[in-house]
Amino acid sequence: MNITTCWVSSLEKILPEQSLAEHEISGGSALRGERFNVQLAFRADDGLRDDFFVEWESDLKESIRCYQVQSVPVRLVKYKWADDDFLSDKPGLYPDLLEICNGRAEYSPGFWSCLWFEITVPENAQAGEHKLCVTLKNEAEPECTAEASFSLTVLPAVRRRSGLYIPSGFIATALRCITERRFSANGTGK
Repeated sequence: MNITTCWVSSLEKILPEQSLAEHEISGGSALRGERFNVQLAFRADDGLRDDFFVEWESDLKESIRCYQVQSVPVRLVKYKWADDDFLSDKPGLYPDLLEICNGRAEYSPGFWSCLWFEITVPENAQAGEHKLCVTLKNEAEPECTAEASFSLTVLPAVRRRSGLYIPSGFIATALRCITERRFSANGTGK
């Protein structure tokens, strides 16, 4: 079994059958106190649907969270009158959901899967290059492993905190409060 890996930007949507040649990156940079995200795309050439054991090492390991990108079914990709700025106009599976990786990653042979790494750079991190080394091991064939390393350059400055508050959950919270008041006043919903 051959395992192919490719580091790609967190801004890319990796479709199961696409070519990644023009999307590959080898490193990135971040300020101290900043959150940096990157994806590791991986594909096994043959075998049955299975899991890989996932391990990662870095001197920033305590500040790294790993997720697996799961694809979700999409029936209506776009309306007929919408512009053409879409990844595809065909129904199918699209990468969207991030699930916490518990040390195992699912794969289907011949199709790309992705691991999403979120690195929260500590404010006291040493400036310079920090490596993230990831190892994928096949449970059924222990000799089949893949290793990939990514270089994150931490810049010698701390990200300033903005005084700007972004109320991302404001609408949902407001609706919940209105609904709770309406139903808790007399229990009738009026």
